Amino acid sequence: KDRWLALEMAGRSASPVLLVFLTSCAQSAEAVDARSVRARPRLSPRCAAPALVAGSGAKIGPADGGRAASPVQQHRSMSLVDAIAIIGGSAVGGGFLAVPAVTAPLGLLPSASAMVATWVYLVLSGLAYVDAACMSEGIDTDGASVLAISRRCFGNGVAALFSLLCVAQMLAIVSANLVKAAELSASLLPRLPFPAAVLLAAAGFGAFVFGAAPATVAAANTLLAGCMLTGFLTLFALAAAAPAPAAAAAVAAPSAHWAGLLPRRGWPIPIFVNTLRFGEAIPVVLAQLGHGRGREAAGREARMAVVLGSLLPLLLAIGWSSASAALASLASPSPPGADPVLALLGSSPTLATPVALIAVGAIGSTMLPVLLACAGLLADASRSRSSSSSPPPSSSPPSSSPRLLAASRAAVVAVPAAFACLGPSLYLRLLAFSGAFPTVVLYGLLPPLAALVLRRRHAFAHAAGRGVHSPTAAAVARPGSAPHPPPAGEAKGSAPRLPSASLVGLVGLSALLLLVSAGVACGVWPG
Repeated sequence: KDRWLALEMAGRSASPVLLVFLTSCAQSAEAVDARSVRARPRLSPRCAAPALVAGSGAKIGPADGGRAASPVQQHRSMSLVDAIAIIGGSAVGGGFLAVPAVTAPLGLLPSASAMVATWVYLVLSGLAYVDAACMSEGIDTDGASVLAISRRCFGNGVAALFSLLCVAQMLAIVSANLVKAAELSASLLPRLPFPAAVLLAAAGFGAFVFGAAPATVAAANTLLAGCMLTGFLTLFALAAAAPAPAAAAAVAAPSAHWAGLLPRRGWPIPIFVNTLRFGEAIPVVLAQLGHGRGREAAGREARMAVVLGSLLPLLLAIGWSSASAALASLASPSPPGADPVLALLGSSPTLATPVALIAVGAIGSTMLPVLLACAGLLADASRSRSSSSSPPPSSSPPSSSPRLLAASRAAVVAVPAAFACLGPSLYLRLLAFSGAFPTVVLYGLLPPLAALVLRRRHAFAHAAGRGVHSPTAAAVARPGSAPHPPPAGEAKGSAPRLPSASLVGLVGLSALLLLVSAGVACGVWPG
C-alpha cells in the first residue's frame, strides 16, 4: 500500500492543483473513482519514486500469474493537460529553496542563461527517454521505468546499479530537506541546537508519514502544495510592486559574475540540474498515456508534455530568483553570502509570510512521499532477496513482515538524519550530488544510450529480415526471438524522433558533466 500510495503521490496527483495554475480551472470534469480521489494528493514532489517503483516488481496483470492489476494500472488514460501538469509539478519541491542562494552571486542574466541551457539539456534527454520507452515493450505497465529500460538494454547487473543510484538520490533528498528544515527552525529558535532541530524534524516527519492514515497524509500533501503555490504567487506580486531601484538592481549583473558558471567549488550547474529535473515523472506519464493508445500516439503526446510541462519549473525558478533579488533590498540586513531565504524570513511579515509558505510547502510536499517511497523500496528489495532464495509456494507476491517494514521505515529516517546532523553546509552539497551524479546518470546518460542500443537492435532485426511489422516492435526484437505483431493502436506514421547524432551528443555531454562534477568534488577546480 505504501509503495502504490507513494507512486500516486509522486506522479498522478500533480494535476488538480497545477491545473488551476496552468488552465485556471478548478479541477478536471473527468469522472474518477471516489476512492482514488480521497487518497490522492495534489502535487508531485521531487522524488525518484515513479521511475523506480514502477519497475520494482514483475509485470502485474492477467499475464503474470493472474495477479490483480495495481491501483495505478487501473486508472484510465490521462489527458495531455494532465501529463503537462505532472511533468511540471514533478520538478517543484524542496530544492527550489536553494535557487536564491545559488543565483544571488551570479546575477539574474548569468543564472537565467545557465538555467535555460540546463533546461535544454534536460528536455533533449527527456525526449530521448520517450524514444527509448516507445521502443520498449510494456509501456503501459513497467516498460517505461528506468529499471525496466536499463534491464532490457544492459542486463540485470547494470539495472541493479541504477536502483542503488535511485535509492541514494532519495536518501540525499531526504537529508537535504532535513538540513533546510532544521536551519529554518534554528533561525526562528536561536537557542535550539542544530542537531536537535534535525532530530525533531526527522521524528516529526517520520511519525506523521508512517503513523497517520494514508488519506490524512494525502490531505496534508495537498495542503502543503497549496501553501507553496500561494507563497510563490504572493511573492511574485510583491516583487512586481517593488520600487524601481530594487527591480533595476535585480537585473543589473556585472560581467565578472559569468565566471561563476565555470567549474569550481560550489559549481551551480549540478544544482540547476537537480532543481529543474523532471525525468522521474516521464514513466508515470507514459504508463498512463499508453492505456488504450498505441505507442506512437502515446509518444507524441509525451513529447509535447515534456517540452511544455518542463517550462513550468524553468519559469518558476527564474521568477523565484528575480523576485528574491528584487526584494533583497527590502529584507533585513544580512552578512555577505547569507542565504536570501533566511534574510527574507527575518524581515517584515509582508515578506516573511509568503517565503514561509514556500519553505514549509516545498519541504513538506517533498518529504512525505519520498519517505513513503524509500521505505517501500527498501522493504521490497529485502523481500525480493529473501523470496529469491526461497520462493513462495503460491503465485501471490510475498508480503513484507511488520518487523521488516518497521526496520525499513526506521532506516529511511535515521540514516538521512545522521547525515543532516553534520551541519547546514551539507544542504547545497547534497543537492549538488543529486544533480551531478544520480540525475545525470539516470535521466541524462541512460536515455540516449538506451535509445541508441534499441535502434541498433532494430537495425539488426531489419537487416536480418525477421518480418517485423513496425519500428516499435522491431526495436525490441533480438536474435533468436520470434517476430512481434504490430501493437494495438499503432499509428501508421512514426512520430518524430531525435537524430542519432543528437543522442550521441547527449551521451558525450552527460559524460562530460560527470567528469567535470567528479573533478569539482575531488578538488581539481578548488575555486
